[in-house]
Amino acid sequence: MAATYEIYALSPGGRQVDWSTRLFMEPIGKTTTSAYFLWLLRGPAGPVLVDTGFTARLGKSKGLPVEQLRTRDELLETTEVNPNEVKTVILTGIAANICVLFTANDAYMRDFSLVVPCDCVASNTEEENRTALEQMRKVLKADIRPS
Repeated sequence: MAATYEIYALSPGGRQVDWSTRLFMEPIGKTTTSAYFLWLLRGPAGPVLVDTGFTARLGKSKGLPVEQLRTRDELLETTEVNPNEVKTVILTGIAANICVLFTANDAYMRDFSLVVPCDCVASNTEEENRTALEQMRKVLKADIRPS
């Protein structure tokens, strides 16, 4: 029988965006809140964090309003998960050769087990994507099997 997991969508916060950048049919100037997310899987093997790599540090470097964002530790505590219990991180996102790779390096240096599904990341070119995935597999010991 397959393991059963509880899935939590955790949002550290968001920002106001023009709807027309999200839905092409909406009028320019109509705004909505765009939230940032990470996911927590709670199951028999312990908690697993699914992370798209967005952090307050990254947001600040891009000029996004991040002062009110909650940290990963604060979010995990809302689910009664001790952040130190998380041993595995699943990374997804765009720019596998930049954002995902650097996030993977950070996670590896913090001794996390890494999963980077090859069909859940992208780069500007297929070659850049393949190279980044191969580096994560060889150097960072990431599991890069498809999802």
